[in-house]
Amino acid sequence: MPTRGSGHFGAALAGGVVWTISNSIFANNTSRDSWSPMTCTTTGSGSGDLQWPQNHVVGNQADSACVSGIRFADAQLSALQDNAVRR
Repeated sequence: MPTRGSGHFGAALAGGVVWTISNSIFANNTSRDSWSPMTCTTTGSGSGDLQWPQNHVVGNQADSACVSGIRFADAQLSALQDNAVRR
């Protein structure tokens, strides 16, 4: 049986602040807590955003949306790379 987390959690945004976010990706913020928000503790406003995963990794409940009407989709990001142009 999974252990419960410590309560209210949001790996990306937390603290009860109202925000507007546009054209952003919230990717792979997960926890072993089946009840607390994984990514954001409150829902802000914005457009053109992606969030993944949609459901908790433990218990499969839906995660809280970071932005009203956010699209839940896997952005399929690869590992970070150094793409600087050097001359």
